[in-house]
Amino acid sequence: MVKGKTLLFWLKNSGWILLLGGVLSIAHSCSTLSGAASTWANGATANGKVVEISKREMVSPNGQRRLIASAVVQFTTAHGKVVTVTDKVGSTSAPNRVGEKVKVVYEPDEPEAALIAGSAPANAALLLFQGVSGWIALLTGGVLILLVKLPWVEQTARRRHTG
Repeated sequence: MVKGKTLLFWLKNSGWILLLGGVLSIAHSCSTLSGAASTWANGATANGKVVEISKREMVSPNGQRRLIASAVVQFTTAHGKVVTVTDKVGSTSAPNRVGEKVKVVYEPDEPEAALIAGSAPANAALLLFQGVSGWIALLTGGVLILLVKLPWVEQTARRRHTG
C-alpha cells in the first residue's frame, strides 16, 4: 500500500512541477515577445546606416561550422545621441551592405537596445519553442494532477504495488 501511495505522490508532485514550469515558461516568452512588440509599436524610429558587417563563427551541436554575418548600424536619436548597435540575429548570407540605409526602432530611454527593421528578435525561435514547450508542460501537468484525483487511478496504483 505504501508503494501505491508513493506512485500517486510522485505523479501528483510531477504534475505540479510541470504546471509551474509551464506557467513560468509561458510568462517569460510572452513578456519578452511583448517587449519587442511594444518597441515596434510605440518606439521612436530613426534612419540608420550600416557601418560594418560583423562576422562570427557558430558551431552547431553536430560540429558543423557556419559564419554568421550581422549588420552594425549607426543612427542618431531624436535627442541627437549617436548610437551604434549590432543586429542580434545575423545571417549566413550578408543581409545588408555597408553604406545601406535601414530603419531602426528604439525606446528613447534605452536606444542601445534598438531593433533593426527586417530583423526578428535574436531569440524569437527559442522563445517560440519555449512558449510551445510551456504549453505542453502546462497541459501535461494539469492532466497528471487531474488523473491522480480519479478514484480508479488510486485503486489501480494500490493494487499493482501491494501484491
